[in-house]
Amino acid sequence: MYPLLTIGEVSRRSGVALSALRYYEERDLISSVRAESGHRRYGRAVLRWVGVKTSQRRHDELSRSYA
Repeated sequence: MYPLLTIGEVSRRSGVALSALRYYEERDLISSVRAESGHRRYGRAVLRWVGVKTSQRRHDELSRSYA
């Protein structure tokens, strides 16, 4: 099993802002577990989900620019 990622690690690896990750979590689009310290920890599936959403957004932006 892979270790859980901090919100900072997910942000760095995905290029998505911390505030966006918190927003996604508020909207129940992604979920985290809390460490004893209260810090968020994310599974690798969250990193994949964020990557897919980022790719979709870029595709939509490109599609609009060619329309």
